[in-house]
Amino acid sequence: MTRSGQWDPGLQPERSHLAWRRTALGITAGLTVAARVLSSSHPWFGIALPLAALAAGAVLFAASGSRSARIARWLRTGAAEHAPAPGGRLPLALAVFATLLAAAGGCVVLTGR
Repeated sequence: MTRSGQWDPGLQPERSHLAWRRTALGITAGLTVAARVLSSSHPWFGIALPLAALAAGAVLFAASGSRSARIARWLRTGAAEHAPAPGGRLPLALAVFATLLAAAGGCVVLTGR
């Protein structure tokens, strides 16, 4: 990584922040569409999935803003040379959430309900 005096605070943090916003929007939209499709066979999906979509999207949106600010601060202060990047829990939480969502979708598909 570059020294702190050479760090450009411009586009890279902004691109990362926008990517996390797109991820939050994608999760929200995907769960909402899934709720629409699955509500005919499982009526409780029509209520539970949109609520889960809104909650997951809101939490991810808020957490991504905080994480982006911490990463930008980490890069500006030169800590990138000495310490690991902060905010590793957000990608882990997203991976766990996506895995659970995929497992639940697979169960629905395999049971044919």
